[in-house]
Amino acid sequence: GITNNCHESLDSEENEPSENTTAHAKGSTPEKLVERANSQTTKVDEKEKGQRRSKQSAQNISMEIAVSRIQVSDPIHRHGQNWTEIILPRLRSWVEAVYRIRQDDGKRYSLLAAMASSSSVN
Repeated sequence: GITNNCHESLDSEENEPSENTTAHAKGSTPEKLVERANSQTTKVDEKEKGQRRSKQSAQNISMEIAVSRIQVSDPIHRHGQNWTEIILPRLRSWVEAVYRIRQDDGKRYSLLAAMASSSSVN
């Protein structure tokens, strides 16, 4: 929030000499101190507005999918043969594994526990 950012920017100004810190050291008036605090708040507000804009633009990301036409009967790449001999059997074994886990509560809970522990490690 605003409070944390104000403290961070004030702390960074205290570490680096600037006009504001030298004016404060010379005994500036309370009005100047209020003006300085207000300018810091304005800088923080502008920073937060920029962050909100970047979040909104990240939500408006569009995706484009390209479709390439292939010949299934191509003798060089053998897409049709690979589909029936490799892709379909692997897909079927994946689906069968999913159904086996869904049917057994013990397996399902073990899988969920393993996934939770692996995500907590990362």
